[in-house]
Amino acid sequence: MMKKVLYTLAFIAVFILNSCKTNQVKNTQTINLGIYVSENPVELPDTVVRLFRKLTVEAENDTASPFIGYIDAANNLNPVFESPDSSYKILRTLNTVDKNGKYHGMVVVKTTPFIGNDDISKTKAEGNKLIIYFNPEGSGKWADITRNFQGKTVAFTIDNVIYSLPLINGTVTNGVAMIGALDSEATALKLSDALNGN
Repeated sequence: MMKKVLYTLAFIAVFILNSCKTNQVKNTQTINLGIYVSENPVELPDTVVRLFRKLTVEAENDTASPFIGYIDAANNLNPVFESPDSSYKILRTLNTVDKNGKYHGMVVVKTTPFIGNDDISKTKAEGNKLIIYFNPEGSGKWADITRNFQGKTVAFTIDNVIYSLPLINGTVTNGVAMIGALDSEATALKLSDALNGN
């Protein structure tokens, strides 16, 4: 009889332990990575340019710049503006882009990113950098972007905020990209964990 009671208690203890393990909730935040090619304001339809210029604090007149304009850093909003036909949207940079730290850059991109979360195999934090490893489909897309849009800037976004805006200088075929100069190693780790689903 005593053996039966001990076996029953042991079984209940194992059951409770396993129940606790399976009911644990991951404390992860889902984020969306998007990689876009910035649109040159000179090549946009006039109606789109006029609309977007009205929405920014200060317009950019340099046609070689990836920015259509700037929004005051004191404005804590994260505006995402879409064109009336929903083919373009305007996103802001995470960090200020002027030497006085007063303005965020505003960049026009197509509404749908070329590359998203489904194209990522894994990510890794290295110091204050986020290294992105693409799956085979993403690697092909990344190679196409870097081959076909040389001389343009590419916007690496997380939840519709531009974290990096590098110039494409050559074709990248190794299936790897990097978001550099994040504010800290902790930020890089947090982003990597969220993108990896940890």
